[in-house]
Amino acid sequence: MTTVSLTRRQWQVAACLALGFESGMIADALGVSKRTIDFHINAIYARLQARGCVAENRTRLYHLLGLWSCDYAELGRIARTGEVTK
Repeated sequence: MTTVSLTRRQWQVAACLALGFESGMIADALGVSKRTIDFHINAIYARLQARGCVAENRTRLYHLLGLWSCDYAELGRIARTGEVTK
């Protein structure tokens, strides 16, 4: 998969999405508005060229984050720090 450039906050949001959080939950956790999170989600999906079902997009997020399946510990670490190690 091609490398996708995201901001630190977008990496955090991507990890939260991969964990199955909704935008309102992510906004509360990160202390920003839901509108800001929706903006980040749209930017992430645009960079992934994501279309289709939620499961497909979640799989794309796993791959973007360097994971082949759901690794809750790693997703939690990325959600907290915004740092991705590949």
